[in-house]
Amino acid sequence: MLAADGGGGTNWSSMNVEQMQALIQNPDTTKYYELLTGWTQSHQLIIDHMSQVQCYRDSLAAVWPPEKSAASAAYLARLDELIANLNETYEAALTNHDAFAAATLSIGLAQHDMQKIHDEYQSNQQLLTAFKTQQEQKQNSSTPMPTPSPSGDEPPVAPGRQEELRQQAIKLMSGVSSDLVQSQFRIVKPTPYSPPVGSGEKNNTE
Repeated sequence: MLAADGGGGTNWSSMNVEQMQALIQNPDTTKYYELLTGWTQSHQLIIDHMSQVQCYRDSLAAVWPPEKSAASAAYLARLDELIANLNETYEAALTNHDAFAAATLSIGLAQHDMQKIHDEYQSNQQLLTAFKTQQEQKQNSSTPMPTPSPSGDEPPVAPGRQEELRQQAIKLMSGVSSDLVQSQFRIVKPTPYSPPVGSGEKNNTE
């Protein structure tokens, strides 16, 4: 994915439109959306598994009341720990999906907007190059040019328009970088589940 250091590392103002266009168009958002599908399936599978464990826990408590058996209370406590861990993992998967989706959407929208900026910038550059060539040819011509130049010799692109487009690109890229930084901060790493080890199991491992 596009580097997320623009908010505090990448100096976009030092780049031209062509460089920024190359960077934003490089990521393949199609592959990112495929990964998002994987995140969706992940949290769906977790919630399904958690529901099954919860159902098993409730059914067990109904036929083996914990208030009447210390063993039942201990067993149900372990199931509660497992359910809590599954819930934490589910919430993490859901949060990570949303963070990744926000980053992917930001890149996709920026690619569209940057393409428009780049197209105009490139078209303007071609017009300016042709105009410069025309002016040089006139200067090298033996026919004297009237002063002032006729209106037909006015530049085909408004003065400052190219720099205006570059500033639009800088603002766009800075916004994407900020979005990516925020998405990275939202990424959650769930606590690994460590199954309780009974005294008998401890003896076996010693």
